[in-house]
Amino acid sequence: MLGPGLFEQVNDFSKVYNASKHDFDQEKDSHMFSIQDAVLAYFVARQLGIRLYPLAHLSTDVSVFEATQ
Repeated sequence: MLGPGLFEQVNDFSKVYNASKHDFDQEKDSHMFSIQDAVLAYFVARQLGIRLYPLAHLSTDVSVFEATQ
């Protein structure tokens, strides 16, 4: 079960994501995100994923996703 803090963060992130996909009147093929927005969204999604992964009870070890040098 998601704690209230994590649920709020996921819910807030999903609102931003959905708004970026649906709520703006953009010309066809125009960009809605800057590169900075996309990088920030990537890191926010990764951090949320780290917290959600154990709740999914998947069999893949999370260390598979760690960067190797």
